[in-house]
Amino acid sequence: MYQVKGYFSSLKGSYYEIGKQQGEFVKQNPYLIPQFIHEENVISNNHWTESTNIVQA
Repeated sequence: MYQVKGYFSSLKGSYYEIGKQQGEFVKQNPYLIPQFIHEENVISNNHWTESTNIVQA
């Protein structure tokens, strides 16, 4: 069975404070680190173009 886990949060404060809250959350859930830290250009330009077209449709 395919399982998806999602999180929603409401973050308040300055950009710095929000980033700090996100960092604390990721520290508590280290499996999320790859979602926040990416190598440069891991997503192809073609993927971005397709995604943009879907959103604008």
